[in-house]
Formats: sequence, structure tokens, C-alpha cells
Amino acid sequence: MPEPLGAQEIQALLDDDTVLLAYTLSHERSYLWLVERHSIRGFCLAPRAQIETLAERYYSLLTRPSQDPELVRRQAAEGRDLARELLGPIAARLGRRRLVFLLDGKLNAVPFGTLPDPSFPDDREAPPLLANHEISYLPSASVLPVLRQRLAKPEWIPRTVAVFADAVYNRDDDHLPIGEPGSTSLGAWDFSPLPGSGREADAILDLVDRVASLSVRGFDATRETLLKTDFSRYRIVHLAVHGVLDENPWFSRLVLSEYNQRGQRHNGGVMLHDIYQLDIPVDLVVLSACDTARGKEVRGEGIVGLPRGFLYAGAARVVVSLWKVDDDATAELMKSFYREMLVEGRPPAAALRAAQLNLRRRPGWETPRYWAGFVLQGAW
Repeated sequence: MPEPLGAQEIQALLDDDTVLLAYTLSHERSYLWLVERHSIRGFCLAPRAQIETLAERYYSLLTRPSQDPELVRRQAAEGRDLARELLGPIAARLGRRRLVFLLDGKLNAVPFGTLPDPSFPDDREAPPLLANHEISYLPSASVLPVLRQRLAKPEWIPRTVAVFADAVYNRDDDHLPIGEPGSTSLGAWDFSPLPGSGREADAILDLVDRVASLSVRGFDATRETLLKTDFSRYRIVHLAVHGVLDENPWFSRLVLSEYNQRGQRHNGGVMLHDIYQLDIPVDLVVLSACDTARGKEVRGEGIVGLPRGFLYAGAARVVVSLWKVDDDATAELMKSFYREMLVEGRPPAAALRAAQLNLRRRPGWETPRYWAGFVLQGAW
């Protein structure tokens, strides 16, 4: 693990267009530290229990699969309450700068980009924070120098992508696999096909050098193939597969193909401990799967989960999801995200912001459940 950084060392990593917002939740009162290149300010906030209750209510409303007007109204109201508590004290200090969040406790599940921009006098009319700010997240400030160093890869490595998608989750793609009665949590899941992942992969590969890139799909998209791949040849790794969040974070996993061409079932799970053993020295890992951002808070270690595993394995950044994402919306978001990166030349955090705002403008996908589920962790 990197050594903790002092305040001045953290400030030296920021430019004038970037603000680090670090939250610490505790029993009697919580704290927000606003860190800029040339100044640090601290603010007292409400106790942990009050803030986490607001965060839980907001998250619950965000993730409900409904566009009922009353639900949307309640969602907006809860977002305003949470924004007043978390962003109100610094409303006049943000400008339109990049925001980097360092979160604590249940705030790790909150997509801050959906909260109303606190700089607007009437928060009922305020656009989401993402409309005026590029947003990214860090597991800790001390990892930033390490992540920045990883971006200095040799120039000869082309801007190529390794894509795993369109995995096989049942014998005939017409029904779901179900674990045997009495089996452990490792086998007690059923998985639906992800038809959108194939379209997603095609759209990405259309933007890159297919000869120099890697496409692993269908029966070939197995656990064994992933674990044996030499990722040092690629800039980006894209995994459009199922994700499973387990109460025990070490059992959280990505799930690749579970059936071979003979209809025989095999283990498709790539566990967190498998990921820690990988060598993935890439600019970006995209986990286009459900619940991949979440994990379990372990005292003294922070959030243990899939994003941390990929950062440990060598990635400079990861794009991950905060909830069970819609397959069609995800496919459209990813197409736009990669076009913003590979055609428009935007850095990943800026590209994700542009793609999410694009999706938000499309009829039927205006609510945050569709456009806000993915966040970027790591170097921006």
C-alpha cells in the first residue's frame, strides 16, 4: 500500500482546475475537507447516522425501475436534502472545476453527479452537478501518485482494446441457470443473457484497430481465457459481463461464460482474489456489469471490492457501476463513451461525463437510473 501523503503533497497533485472533496463521517459530527492547489478548508457536517440515512434513502429511490411521476418527485426531493447537507457549505467555492471525491461509509454508493448543483439559488431548478463539473473518485489520496505513474506507458503501445463480451450463461439462451438446492452462494445464482453486450463490443471495436485489439466472445469468453491473457499489449480492457456483489467482498466476482459448446457447465466466476493475482498495466478497465463499484467497508482498509482489485492489479482507472444497470441503456452509454474517448479525444472522466449527459437528453432515459449508474475511480 502507498504511504499516506501530507496535505502539501496532496495539494501538489492538483491543478488550479481541480478540487478534492474529502468526507469523513463520525458519530458526533462529520467533516468535509475542500482541498485546492493553494488552500485547504474544513467544514463541520451532521453526524454519520443522519448523513447515511439521507444517502440510503436517495440511493433506494435512484435505483427503482420506475418513472412514476411521484417517485421522480420524491427522488428529486431527497437529492436536494442530501445536496444541502453535503455540498451546501461549499456552494460558492466550486465554480465549474473538476471535482474529485474521497468518500466515507455509505456515501460510496452515491453518484454525486446526480445531486443538484448547489451554486444555483433555487435548487428546485438546479441542473445535476454533472452538468457543470467533470467528476471522478479516489479510494484514497495516497494512491494518486502511483496511478499517475501508470499512465506513462511506452508510446509504441497502440490505443487498443481487449474486449470480453457476449458470454454464454445457459444451454440454449432461452432460460436461466439455477443453482442446485442447498448449494453455496457461488452456485445459487441465475444469469440472464446479455444481448446488449455483443452490440456494445461491436460498437467499440468499430472505433479501434481490430487487428491490434482483442475480441473474446461467446464460448471463448471464459474465466481461464481472462486469467491467461497478456494485458500489457492493450490500453483499455472492457468487460461486458455479469457482476455479482457478495456480502463477503472476497466472493464478489465477474461472471464469464458458464457453458461450453457441448452444453457442459463450468465455473465462470472471476473472484476478487483472482483479480488481485492479475497483471493489468492498462490506462483503463471498464466493468460494464452490475454492482461493480460496490464493496464492503473494512475497518482500516476502506472499501474492499472489484475496483480496488483492478487498481491493485495495475490499472490507472476503472469505470464501474453503482447498481443493477439496464442492459440497453448501458450499451448506448458505452457506445457514446468510447466515441468520446477514441474519436473526440477526451480523457476518460470527461468522456464519461459527455456520454452520460448525452444519454440523459434522450427520451425515456432521462432519469438517473439509466444514465448515472457508472462512475470513474482513479486517475482522471
